Amino acid sequence: MATTTAFLLERIYELLVDGAGTARRLAKSERFARLRASTGDPRTLSARARVQPLVEARITELSTEQGPADELHSDHHYRFVVVVQRWYFLGHESDPASVEKTFVRVADDLMRTRAVLCHPSNLLRTVEDQDTGIGGPALVLLRSRMLRPQQVGEGADRLLGYMDEYEATFAFSPDA
Repeated sequence: MATTTAFLLERIYELLVDGAGTARRLAKSERFARLRASTGDPRTLSARARVQPLVEARITELSTEQGPADELHSDHHYRFVVVVQRWYFLGHESDPASVEKTFVRVADDLMRTRAVLCHPSNLLRTVEDQDTGIGGPALVLLRSRMLRPQQVGEGADRLLGYMDEYEATFAFSPDA
């Protein structure tokens, strides 16, 4: 039983950045760089994404389906949405082969990251053996959508973002 959502988010990064996983794993060439404390500056993101696609994860919605009597239990169950945002360097449209290659990678990455994040055994515990609190025991993909490509600098480069939304249940121990 988890006492924080931090372990679940850390496990998502272990899977997508480090290539951890008990059943399905991302190959080294398919992994992401972790985006930390982004200011959202497109130039910085674009420069970093040019080297390796970036990823960040956050919980955006948290709700409970239980009533007042459940407050006496030692387990509290929540439904949540976790957003996995992926950032890619998208070259100039004058190089259509490069742009096409990026869009193929984006689609393939969705399928690969879904396979890793939605496999029942991959999210249960962190590498340090911390309980993630995941119930179900995996994420379920709700949708993936492209964010509007952003021009960077003089427009020779662009930044492409995708937002993948997953849903799952989370078990929290308020008495631990």
